[in-house]
Amino acid sequence: RSLGSALVAAMLMGPVAVMVTPTTLQAQAASADEQRRQQEFNALAARARGSNDADANAAAAEAERLVTKEPWNYRRPATVVVEALLQSKRYEPAESLARAIILGAPTDWWLVNDMQKKRIEAYLGRGRNDDALAAAKGLYNFADFRQIKQAIDEVARVLQIVDPQDGAARARRFREQQQAWLTHAPQENDPLWPPVLADVKVDMSVFQEYLERPAHSNIYVAAMNRGLVLLLADKPEEAMAAFREASGLAANEQRKNEVAHAMARALRARDQCLAPANEHLKSEGLPTIGL
Repeated sequence: RSLGSALVAAMLMGPVAVMVTPTTLQAQAASADEQRRQQEFNALAARARGSNDADANAAAAEAERLVTKEPWNYRRPATVVVEALLQSKRYEPAESLARAIILGAPTDWWLVNDMQKKRIEAYLGRGRNDDALAAAKGLYNFADFRQIKQAIDEVARVLQIVDPQDGAARARRFREQQQAWLTHAPQENDPLWPPVLADVKVDMSVFQEYLERPAHSNIYVAAMNRGLVLLLADKPEEAMAAFREASGLAANEQRKNEVAHAMARALRARDQCLAPANEHLKSEGLPTIGL
């Protein structure tokens, strides 16, 4: 049949029906729900950015309530409220909401990485330099290996901000340590010893309520979540215990690899360098990490 006759036949047949499956309808409904949630948080962000302090604080509280209630639905839309609070220099509710987002889904590594940086920004805005540096240490401890270079950069940046006199030298030394201790763990006679962040203490109280919740035994995600929060809290030994529990619950190769990387991060947090982490990855048959 010629192309022309085929076109005529198609026109006579009328419009072609599009098959709508249950899966299509579900996807459309999910998309509509996502748009609705984002609109809801955009409205809260507008209030958080406004000039009325009471209303801005109420918007922040509502955002945090929703995130705490349904973290998997609300954690990502809520990031616009964190940004609005920072823009309007409402640092305390910004830090609190960013932390709620983190604790709502610790395994959402990229989101946690971003929200931890927002916590640092909020602490710096309030002049809480010790807490900002502690949060930067938590970021270094937590960072996935695809994020570690950026975490090192952030620690160096914060060191220079919080310590105008010696911060630049400490930042330079921190970078030197990370590079030098990439393939071998340091000893106390190492010329770069001790680790720059060794004396930085993280305030456990901001994570205490989460960590004191009843543990969900025999649940992989619960064990991983607990371990990741313990990294933020600078408790690497306790994190390793949680990851060992998760290892026994890892049902497939992907989860086993996740645990191996999480354990490597805990080793990095413990020794404040990449060498033991790389040794662990190598023992698991996984690629090692460079800078």
